Amino acid sequence: MDTITHPKPTSTQPSTSGRKRRNSLIWGGAAVAALAVGITAALVFTNRDTPVVDAGPARVDVATIDGLGEVLVDGQGRTLYLFEPDEAADVTCTGGCADKWPPLVAMDDAEPEVGGDVDPALVATVADQVGAEVLTFEGWPLYRYVSDEVGEATGTGKDQNGGVWWALTPAGERVEAP
Repeated sequence: MDTITHPKPTSTQPSTSGRKRRNSLIWGGAAVAALAVGITAALVFTNRDTPVVDAGPARVDVATIDGLGEVLVDGQGRTLYLFEPDEAADVTCTGGCADKWPPLVAMDDAEPEVGGDVDPALVATVADQVGAEVLTFEGWPLYRYVSDEVGEATGTGKDQNGGVWWALTPAGERVEAP
């Protein structure tokens, strides 16, 4: 007589090693997804600060900023600001402050240039604590704000680094935030 053998029934439960592998894949995929979300959020919500790179001689010019009107700008079109705690002819924003609000510095002791409706008699320079010649307007040291793009004045009225920052009109008046 022939013996008939029946195949053993297979279990519907995965083996312990199979479950571990599946759990590893699930957790690995979740980690990759979380990393992708984090990177995307970082790119979307990053600080807009971009270094201010001076090219050529320091220049004070005039540009029109939406909502503010005519303001002083540097040669690249970045808004220029005064810092209330500065006393005329005294640069007080240095170190970390100057990283966020870099002063407009004359390159190689070159005379500052002026353009537009800027009165050249109102533009001069003053030495800061390390000897750099910072451009002034009516005696006030001039700074840029690294969070501004060209054509913006997001720093006007901002209370930061121990005082308030103001964009200036060509007449030397402080520009109020809209």
